[in-house]
Amino acid sequence: MPKTAEATRRGSRQAKGEGYRTRAAILQAARALFSEVGFEATTVRRIAERVGITSTTLYFHFPDRLAIFYELCEAALGELVARMREHAASIADPEARLRALIGDYLAFGLDHPHEYELLFMTKPLPKNYCAPAQEGTGPTASAELERIFLDAVAACCGAAPDAPDVDNLAHLAWMCGHGLVALSISHPEIEWEARERRIALMTDMIVRGLRGLTAPAA
Repeated sequence: MPKTAEATRRGSRQAKGEGYRTRAAILQAARALFSEVGFEATTVRRIAERVGITSTTLYFHFPDRLAIFYELCEAALGELVARMREHAASIADPEARLRALIGDYLAFGLDHPHEYELLFMTKPLPKNYCAPAQEGTGPTASAELERIFLDAVAACCGAAPDAPDVDNLAHLAWMCGHGLVALSISHPEIEWEARERRIALMTDMIVRGLRGLTAPAA
């Protein structure tokens, strides 16, 4: 006999705790696929197939793949931003503060290669993946990371965050650090310098370079 509407509704409900496990499995599968094949090649159907569920079930937890991507990015950045926020608030000396923040970023990338790949090496990134958070929830982790780093670069340069070229200098400093992490992840076969030595040398190069560029002419 055909199922009644009430029976269908009862059958679609997940057992207590099952929804949480399914959501976690979706995020885990999506994280792997985004790293393996990129955002564009990762479809909702492909994620669902890896988890072993239907696309309809996946849509019960997420409206689209962008929502999954966004949640993964925010979760991965949360740990990094918390550490950087702590250093930004507790270290008074501008140069020491910037050194600590650069060290936080590089250590995060080297210690969490899969998350870093997802955040900064997955392409093409959707343009609005770091769109503003909903009203009342505060800035996204990605926006807060950018603000913390920009403020630290400005303070190290002895300038306001909106001063000419400060934004460019902050992005260039980030590009240097990103290059170190990205090459370390993508070419593990190369015998790189020891991890702590790489972090120390890159941090020193960035800070000294900023100091040199912004030092008053003799």
